[in-house]
Amino acid sequence: MRKLVIATLLIFTLCSSACWRTKQQMYSTLMNHSGAALVAVEVDYPGGSYGIPQLAPGDIHRKWVAVTTPCTYTIHFEDSKGKSYQSKPMEFGQDKCPAEIVFTVDTSMNITGAPK
Repeated sequence: MRKLVIATLLIFTLCSSACWRTKQQMYSTLMNHSGAALVAVEVDYPGGSYGIPQLAPGDIHRKWVAVTTPCTYTIHFEDSKGKSYQSKPMEFGQDKCPAEIVFTVDTSMNITGAPK
């Protein structure tokens, strides 16, 4: 019985690590230069999404993600007064994503992104 459990765990570990390696891995960085706190931030990337509860003025949030193609991002957030903002879909490649994409929220709450 013990050998069966060990074999099952080994197979599961190998399969799950193999799936991880088939996806491209990269950094997704969000910089808040707006002068106001961003709340309920949602970053949608190819293959998933993640949230940031709050990003204070001047703060930077960097996350390692596994992505698929095409490399399209959208970002949603609210300001401290509850007003919603959303970027247009941003394209960074059809066949491969860059090693890192840096997104910036400016003082007009515009969201831009560029490969690093």
